[in-house]
Amino acid sequence: MRLSQLLRLVRSGKALAAEATGLASVPRPEAVTPSVGIAIYPKDGTDGETLLRNADAAMYVAKDRRPGTYSFFDAAMSRMTLSASERSPLTHCIPI
Repeated sequence: MRLSQLLRLVRSGKALAAEATGLASVPRPEAVTPSVGIAIYPKDGTDGETLLRNADAAMYVAKDRRPGTYSFFDAAMSRMTLSASERSPLTHCIPI
């Protein structure tokens, strides 16, 4: 998928998410605002875990800026990331 296609999907995410979840038939208005973090191989990581962690950090920056937008990972975001060893104890605290 090209970056331009991804960005087009993000911008039209409101309609896509409504159709995918069946919310299109809900009588009251619902707003879905997808926020996307983008990490690029190999610049932002050479393995899946690092790329996912960096994309996650970029997603939170996008959410802070304005919901429904995207952000590319930047090295300054590195302090926001948690390694798997730091993250796994936290995930056990979250009930599923």
